Amino acid sequence: MSHPETIYPAPASYERAQAALAALDTARESLRSSEYSEADQRTALCWLANELGTTRPERGTLAAIRAVLEKLDRPDVFRRDQDAWEAHGAKPRSFKSWKSKIHG
Repeated sequence: MSHPETIYPAPASYERAQAALAALDTARESLRSSEYSEADQRTALCWLANELGTTRPERGTLAAIRAVLEKLDRPDVFRRDQDAWEAHGAKPRSFKSWKSKIHG
């Protein structure tokens, strides 16, 4: 017999998941819209990195996250993963790591 806590997520994990989804939505919107400054985009990317477990995201991390999101939102421009990580100056390993975190 299953325990109820294995069937339903604990409230704290649900809240973390909701926060991560909100951060993802904000980061994607910041990259899509011309209304956001570069500083606003960086803040949104940092928030997403924080929600996904990175306490102090560095430039390479943010480049990889940006590349993953751009690939997700603009597949016509970035047909291959390599196109995205090269265009944003991200390392392949970092790109792949963040892709798996973001895509779940």
